[in-house]
Amino acid sequence: MNGTTNYILSQMDEKGLSYAAALKRAQELGFAEADPTNDVTGKDAAYKMILLCQFAFGVHIKLSDFSVQGINHLQGFDLQQAKKLGYTIKLIGIAKKIADQLFIEVAPCLLSNDALMANIKNEIMLCKL
Repeated sequence: MNGTTNYILSQMDEKGLSYAAALKRAQELGFAEADPTNDVTGKDAAYKMILLCQFAFGVHIKLSDFSVQGINHLQGFDLQQAKKLGYTIKLIGIAKKIADQLFIEVAPCLLSNDALMANIKNEIMLCKL
C-alpha cells in the first residue's frame, strides 16, 4: 500500500541494507519524502485504508479507530529471520468485515515467499480487494 516502505523493505531484504541506508537511498531516488514519517510509521497506508473502507464498506472511520504500526522499528535481523523461514515482511493494510464488525489494521506482516504480495518489489504497490 506504500511504495516507500516497500522499497525500503525490498532493499533491506535483497541487498542487506540497513533501515537507515535503505531510507536514505529511497530519498535520493525520490521515492521517499524529506520527512518520511507518515510513510515509515504506517500512517500513509492507514489513510489509504480509511478511503478504501469508506468506498468498500460505506463506513466513516478515523485513524484512531484501528491499529497502525510502521516499519521504522524493523531491523535487518527481522528480515533475515523471516527469509530463513521462507517468509517476506511487507507492510500490509487489512480490512475485513465479520458479521457487523469491521476489523482494520496496518502492520508489517509475514507473507509466504510464494504469495503474490511477497513478490511485489521495490517502489511498486499492490492493492487487493
